[in-house]
Amino acid sequence: MSALATDNFNRADGGLGANWTTATSSGAPQISTNVVITNAVATDSRAYYSAISWPDDQYSQIVVVAITSNLGAIEAATRVASGSLSMYMARAVGPTGPSAVLAIDKYVTGTFTNLTNATKTIAVSDVIRIESIGSSHNAYINGTVQQGPISDSANTSGNAGIVVFVDSGTTADAKLDTWEAGDFSGALPISFDKGSEVCMEMWDWAGLY
Repeated sequence: MSALATDNFNRADGGLGANWTTATSSGAPQISTNVVITNAVATDSRAYYSAISWPDDQYSQIVVVAITSNLGAIEAATRVASGSLSMYMARAVGPTGPSAVLAIDKYVTGTFTNLTNATKTIAVSDVIRIESIGSSHNAYINGTVQQGPISDSANTSGNAGIVVFVDSGTTADAKLDTWEAGDFSGALPISFDKGSEVCMEMWDWAGLY
């Protein structure tokens, strides 16, 4: 994987800034004390990074700061459309701990579908990532796949982004930080036979490790 864009949100409170665009039919995520929150309770705040052109195959990841029992949810998003409410999301739902939920969801022109979900242990500082490669989608916690692969081809292109939502309580009940997104260039899977064993190696053609 290669990172194409990052944001640590370490700047003045308010909107995300010029590199970000609020998604269709969404509230605008807000920076509060160097983390991202929803702009209002019971409002889905969604934005995508619009300063670059994104490849179709992409990943997006966030760091958990807070997800509470007030149905606080933070989400990393791929293939966010610029002209409709369409995207894929890895959604982490509170409360943190062993009863948290990790889901893969999609929107297609405003219609929401949950593709899969399961109870997972999610802690503060965990990294939640979604990867969309062709029609295959996976959700990860700290680099380990936890949900997927899910096959879905409804959204084939778009931008990487974020989502934050609180059903009740306060806007502080869901917080995310340290967003990163990119593509899968620079790595090529190589397979070869070694006796009866089939080995898979990932070569980084920049470093050849």
